Amino acid sequence: MAVTLSLFAGAGAQFFDNNGIILSGGLVYTYSAGTTTPLAAYTSNTGNTALANPIVLDSAGRVPTGEIWLTYGQAYKFVVKTSTGTLIGTYDNIPSAALPPLVNDASSIAYEQGASVTAGNFIIGQTYLITFVGSTNFQSIGASANTVGIYFTATGVGSGTGTAQVSRSVQAKLQEMVSVKDFGAKGDGVSDDTIAIQNAINSLGSTGGIVFFPNGATYRASNIALTPYVTLKGDGVAATIKALNSGNADYLIGTASYANNVANTADAYCQIENLVINANNYKDKAVAWRGYYGKVNNSKIFGGNIYDVYITELGVSGAAAPSGSMVNNRWFENWIGGSDDYGLTAPQYNFYVQTLKATDQIMVGNYISTSSVQAAYFGASAGLIFQSNHIYGGAVQFDKVPLGFTCGNNYFEGDVIINSMNAGYDATTFGPGNSILGNLLAKFGATGTTIISTGNHYQGTAQARQCYVDSTKTLVSLSDVFDSATPMGFYQNDGTTAAPSSTGNIQVYNSYLAYYLRNWTGTFSGNGSSSPLSFYSKDQLYINGVWLYLGAPATTSAISISVTCPIPQSDGPPLNIEFNANAKINYSGAVGVAYFGSGTVTKRASTGTYYFSVNNIVYTAGQWTTPPTFATVESGNNLTITVTGTWNGDGANNYAGGAQLKITG
Repeated sequence: MAVTLSLFAGAGAQFFDNNGIILSGGLVYTYSAGTTTPLAAYTSNTGNTALANPIVLDSAGRVPTGEIWLTYGQAYKFVVKTSTGTLIGTYDNIPSAALPPLVNDASSIAYEQGASVTAGNFIIGQTYLITFVGSTNFQSIGASANTVGIYFTATGVGSGTGTAQVSRSVQAKLQEMVSVKDFGAKGDGVSDDTIAIQNAINSLGSTGGIVFFPNGATYRASNIALTPYVTLKGDGVAATIKALNSGNADYLIGTASYANNVANTADAYCQIENLVINANNYKDKAVAWRGYYGKVNNSKIFGGNIYDVYITELGVSGAAAPSGSMVNNRWFENWIGGSDDYGLTAPQYNFYVQTLKATDQIMVGNYISTSSVQAAYFGASAGLIFQSNHIYGGAVQFDKVPLGFTCGNNYFEGDVIINSMNAGYDATTFGPGNSILGNLLAKFGATGTTIISTGNHYQGTAQARQCYVDSTKTLVSLSDVFDSATPMGFYQNDGTTAAPSSTGNIQVYNSYLAYYLRNWTGTFSGNGSSSPLSFYSKDQLYINGVWLYLGAPATTSAISISVTCPIPQSDGPPLNIEFNANAKINYSGAVGVAYFGSGTVTKRASTGTYYFSVNNIVYTAGQWTTPPTFATVESGNNLTITVTGTWNGDGANNYAGGAQLKITG
């Protein structure tokens, strides 16, 4: 029982009568404040032995045991009488004092820095200290008296104008955060602090809390098991956990179910904050994560031999996966990688998601750098939010998109690989807002038909590559920006071997191509032709209200530009088609119209078929070896319109301008 030394005659007090004579055999009664209900007092700070009530004073007028201890949080009334029962005095509303600071007993010290609460808002079961009585009857909700300074545990919410302050023990306050220093960690960069760190984590028990690493120290450890609901928190990123060349070489920090190889489970609410974690090339994994609802933020993680961060469903020795998903792990503003900055060998992967169970992850504002295989690999991308990250020195691969997949506003300095798609989902998007220095490798996998790159900037020589040789697979560029003269193309599944005869599809809508001094070759299809274009460039092709830019040729070359579009399915306005080409030399002088043509697709009322009629043709003969012509082919519900001709270039890359094809209706 928590007790506190009495403010009234607490230790060694001597009693006298009103004439100053020692009160030998005197009687001291203890009651609950404001009542005649006896309330026990105690002989010592253990609270185990109650004093007699009344307390009979010895011949010296003192309490026989020498001390009076009161129940913590209770208010008392003391009545003093002579041995014959004559009243000497009554002393009411005596509060129990703050608990004494006993050695290693923070549970007995009151911590009274809590918020002030007005009656009507008390929480049942919470301890309070009365600070203002007002019109509130505190005795009706658990207090021993309506007196300022009385502790009580609320049995109701209260009413009236009274206030009380939340009160708890110093032990409860300290348990919010424990320091590894309190458990013997030295942090000198040499000593083995493994046991101290693990003891600090374990001290928090199943309810968890914060393990604090003071700033400016390096804590050496072999293996650390991070238990559920525990946060490892550094005092800024100068606090470092650095691996020793001892213990299990698999990991430096592992969530507990991984480290202890527990089957069929994962760890909830593990967190790491403001720490440097350096596996020092002594461990395969700097951090091994088998958890859910976890968070890692403002930390630097590096030095793993194979992985800096490894997310898995298995235990360290292969213990079976949990039955449910490991959802909602969050990674905010970390630096994952950078071993080379410390003279260490880079890992194969900086960030690796091994399991399909790791869904609904959020990665925002991270810097992921320097690996020998890939900077990041996501074996599961379902529910992944990948935003505003900077990936340097390696590719990023996404598998099992597109369910809940969001990837935008990132800076990729290597390739981006969309490797496979979830069964039952036909399309996924990549973007907007990504800047890419590598290539987008659209590999699709066995399922899914469409990958849409939208609103991204492909910088330098970066391309969007269709890497699945199959007529059912389409890579779409929508409102992208390309710097390269060859921004898109067909490749084998390896992403590096060109496949000019691929049967795959590319579609482009409203994408801007900054480089425009290139030939027009190949064929463009509005709904997925299998014939590739060898270029796109500055001027424009317009499909269903969206322009695509195509550059003017510099050399004499054949031009074949076609579009396939749905034809009207009922009588109504015709489908209007326009095509034009123009050029000027050396970016100066007037733009000369090289060609302009327009026409309409109209339904024949008599036969139900469709035809294309040319309304207008204008061209400059000197710029064409073979004049441009329109041709149409009807197939099912689609109509393909093709413009062909041979441009009479001068052999120099000096033409600016381009072609436009516009279909509306």
